[in-house]
Amino acid sequence: SFGLALSVGMSSQAEYLDVEFAEVVDLASLAARLTAALPEGLAVTGVALLAERAPALQEAVTQVAYEAVVVAEGSPVSDVELKAAIVAAEARSTLEAPRTRKGRTVIEDIKPSLRRLDVATNEAGTPVLVIECGTNPSVRPSEVIAAIAPQWQLGHVQRTHQWIERNGKRLEPLTADAQTDAAQERAS
Repeated sequence: SFGLALSVGMSSQAEYLDVEFAEVVDLASLAARLTAALPEGLAVTGVALLAERAPALQEAVTQVAYEAVVVAEGSPVSDVELKAAIVAAEARSTLEAPRTRKGRTVIEDIKPSLRRLDVATNEAGTPVLVIECGTNPSVRPSEVIAAIAPQWQLGHVQRTHQWIERNGKRLEPLTADAQTDAAQERAS
């Protein structure tokens, strides 16, 4: 089963899935074996044996991060403009964005779901808006742009992280519910 769905047109560096095998599998070679069977450009970068009764990814992932190229009049928005928009957004008590609920457009405050807004530079040297947000309720990058600068549009968006929060710590899904070494030895 897959974790959180990725919106159409977005890319990702942080996709996870739970797989149940009918027989014991060698974890040391699993990532390479799966990568060899995938289309070029897709790679399995890690595997972990989950603890018994670990929650499904869909339930467990509580935060995600994106890097979004923001566009105005056909060109990427500068880092200076992005930083100014972040400062203005952080000063507001609410960040209202249009959302579709049961076929109707409603205006909702997305600020409680936002954990962090920042500016970085992507691999191409383009300024990007870094968005870290909770998943309950979820927030789309397009909603963040609509709330902080409705005159801007989204360019390319990439999901960079998914986290599971436990005891006040953010954990990567591969480590959050992994079996301990002792439990793995008993399972073998």
